[in-house]
Amino acid sequence: MKYIAIIVLIVSGFFLTASILLCLGIMPMESYNVPIVLLNTVEYDSSVEELVGLNFSGLILFIVSLLIFSSVFSYYRVLTRVSRKKNVINKEDVTRPYILYLRSFSDEKSTKKIISRLTDYRSEEEMLTDALSDIAPVYAIGDPADKKMPYGATRIYVDDAIWKSTVTDLALNAEIVVLRLGKTNNFWWEVEMALKQVPIEKIVFVIPWSKNFNNISTLFKILLEHNIDISSLDIAIDKKRFGSISSVLYFNDKKEPACKEIFIPRFTGMFLSYDNLLRNALSGFRARYGFKTQKKSPVLKSRIFTLALLLIAIICCGGRFMGQYAELKYQRPYELVEECVKDQDFVSKYGTDINGTNLTWSIVGSFRGKLLLPSNDFILMSLIEDKALLQMSVSETEAVNDAPYNILLMIKKYAPEDYEEYIQIASTAALFWVKYPEQTNSALEYYKNNFNNLPQWVNDFFSQYMDVDEETFETLWAEEIDKHINDADIADVIKTIIAQNINPE
Repeated sequence: MKYIAIIVLIVSGFFLTASILLCLGIMPMESYNVPIVLLNTVEYDSSVEELVGLNFSGLILFIVSLLIFSSVFSYYRVLTRVSRKKNVINKEDVTRPYILYLRSFSDEKSTKKIISRLTDYRSEEEMLTDALSDIAPVYAIGDPADKKMPYGATRIYVDDAIWKSTVTDLALNAEIVVLRLGKTNNFWWEVEMALKQVPIEKIVFVIPWSKNFNNISTLFKILLEHNIDISSLDIAIDKKRFGSISSVLYFNDKKEPACKEIFIPRFTGMFLSYDNLLRNALSGFRARYGFKTQKKSPVLKSRIFTLALLLIAIICCGGRFMGQYAELKYQRPYELVEECVKDQDFVSKYGTDINGTNLTWSIVGSFRGKLLLPSNDFILMSLIEDKALLQMSVSETEAVNDAPYNILLMIKKYAPEDYEEYIQIASTAALFWVKYPEQTNSALEYYKNNFNNLPQWVNDFFSQYMDVDEETFETLWAEEIDKHINDADIADVIKTIIAQNINPE
């Protein structure tokens, strides 16, 4: 298992490094060419999803690799710890000062659990032992069922016949007696013994979380029998994010009780290791022996570094995404305006700005000025539009009518070889509208009044397809125009149909 863990560490470390380089833009990324898509279309949604995947895949890989690396690294440290043999230690071998840790054997399933594989490889008992070992070494009576000595307090293994006398002797000479509340009769015998034999200021009660107040009620009753009242204390028994301990109860030199909750700050708790939380809870007790509230946390720097790296990665990925997303969302065919501003009449009326306002005016002008175009240019312009229309999806066809520039974008997408020529004709039409407004209005009035003179095939088409949806109608109309494109009057037919949708100025 150790070698498998090493292999996983190397692989996850490689992906962790690669993902960071990818997020920071140091490693070359796949180049992104902004596709031509229309807002609120299926193609647009797909492009946004692709953009998210392209920019945030490195960030997701970083987070996954970090979780795997951290978890496996903790597991590797567990695997490589030196095994503690179940040596026989007699109570005579224990030298003062020392701390005696008493608990129910049935609770060791909880106390031996690793607090968090992502942040530490130690168990709750190990961290509690570390928090107390500054004062003195910690010893505990070992469970005869142990196959090897657990990590944490050093075990003293004794026969059942003498365990009570051994615990009593050890408690009498201990600097501190720590009792983790349990449910067994043997544990409550230890509590009674400690209260009778040990000064109360040397006793610490570790209170695990509980669904009810049974343990606290029992402790409260026993303490009252020894003239100790803890009814004024607010003792926490709620479950915490880490470990099984809710609070600790101890007494000062004046034999006054104090209870401290295992408190995890909402925003800064992630920067504190579990042993720091235990030291905070035991701060008043530890201060009696001249120790600071907490020691320097070995995880603080690594967590700050990891968080900083994650924030930088998010900023880099998010910045790239927002830039490309803006390009995708706010596409505009400004080529038409660029052609129009070359003419002084357009500039004198609308200025030289290449912006959305002038784009709208140039498109409006192009749409109206079509009516003044020579037949050849007008038919060519219509054919290019139909070429794009026949290739558009249903959602693109719906979106074409949402904004005046969408048809230009669709021509740019589906007829790129004709786009430059189309812009030239469209700009000519827009300038006709600017230069000859009266002729444009006269042409509009003429073609509006020409509807009753349309050829019979047009009337037949409208009669047959007048009830179909707009998208289908436009597609069928483009196909019908292609059938009659060589008719002598086709330009007038199309201009007449277009004129019906243009309002006079």
